[in-house]
Amino acid sequence: MEMNPFHQLPASLLQEIITSLTCTYFGEKPIKTPVAVLEHLITPQLASSRFAPIFSETYLSFFAKFGNLLKLNFKFSNVGDDSLQIVGNCCKNLRILNLDTCRNVTDSGIQWLCFASQGIQTNNSELCKTLVQLLIYQTGVTKKGAQMAMKYLTALTDFEHDTFFEILVELGEVEQHDNLSKVKILPFTTLLIANISPSLSGRFGQALSLCPFISMVSIVATKGLRDVDLLSLTALKKLNRLHIYMHPKAEEVEITFVGGVVPLLQTIGSSLELLDLTYFDTIDFWTVIKFCPNLISLSVNDHCERFSALHKNEIPRCRKDQERFTLKRLKELDCAYSIPPDILHFLFSFPLLEQISITQGSTLTDAVLIDAVKSHRFQNLKKILLRRCNLVTKKGINAFMTKHSALEYISLHFCKKVSLNDIVDWQLLARHNNWKLNLDFKNSDLSLMRYYTS
Repeated sequence: MEMNPFHQLPASLLQEIITSLTCTYFGEKPIKTPVAVLEHLITPQLASSRFAPIFSETYLSFFAKFGNLLKLNFKFSNVGDDSLQIVGNCCKNLRILNLDTCRNVTDSGIQWLCFASQGIQTNNSELCKTLVQLLIYQTGVTKKGAQMAMKYLTALTDFEHDTFFEILVELGEVEQHDNLSKVKILPFTTLLIANISPSLSGRFGQALSLCPFISMVSIVATKGLRDVDLLSLTALKKLNRLHIYMHPKAEEVEITFVGGVVPLLQTIGSSLELLDLTYFDTIDFWTVIKFCPNLISLSVNDHCERFSALHKNEIPRCRKDQERFTLKRLKELDCAYSIPPDILHFLFSFPLLEQISITQGSTLTDAVLIDAVKSHRFQNLKKILLRRCNLVTKKGINAFMTKHSALEYISLHFCKKVSLNDIVDWQLLARHNNWKLNLDFKNSDLSLMRYYTS
């Protein structure tokens, strides 16, 4: 039997090849790779596979080889319930399954994951003992289906569904009503709070008491959420990652930075390693930096000292003694809009920064970038992502094009003063100098274009 040369490659490299083939677009149209091509690449040694956002039911023909698969990602794809029957039967060691925004997945699909047949409470599937992460946010799965997953997939520690928090609130209140001497403890380490109705506001306490191991909370802000609900998160003693996002259709959301976030950060800020406050259009950097000195990742929008919780005499001291307020562990920075240049200079000085992402940076100029590079900043910077930063030109990016730069990836989307010719020039320069530099470019005239020099 002729040996397949692809199977001699490391499994991690094979997975990268498969991923690139299942994430390919022609313009805005996804391209489905023929199953005959993928069959040559699939090997039982694969531990991870991704069919997101492009999936075809014809791919199911090689799922029998996925007996050792640990991680499977279908996010944004058209995968459906029948496919999950195959997953349940073939991927018996699966630990992570991402079905976020797979609209065709319903309660029937969850039933196939839980049981070897459609008979309820008979022949529990192997996944009941192995699956630790199941993401089914914004799918066709109802509250009943989510409850089924929580009941039968007993190894779950990371679970996402639109009604997950509502289910926890109800469970907590049942425990309280029954006046049990020993409160039931659930093993979940992550918590998604979404679609909070006004009736759920103020009822967080009992739900959180069931989940003492929660280390990450993701909040999709909606109208029912109030500042008092944010403050209830202080009960989570292991919390070190906090996201607060904007719901795309949210109206009249009541939570505030000063009344909700600031008191929360005063209590738990020193424990946080990741903080995402992109729900808020404007926050005060100095407040965040003072109360969250151990951040590794920070995502915020604009800065305004009007929202500061610090005493009016304290901000001048922050500006003067910036060394004391430097986030010495920060590696990822994501910000937007019209942040004052002096604040940008300060943020860029954080010594361990590896990734910077700026959106609609109306104050980010060539001069700011050039000065930062000359000041020996960005020594550890590997990725820079700029979106709609219309004052940045080739001159500003050129500041990074030195042999001493650690930069590996540049993404420039809709930056009006950067052209395709600039990208080609940088690609040629990187190849000439044998630099490991990948370029990602998009403007109003082009679909996404990627250039690989390594």
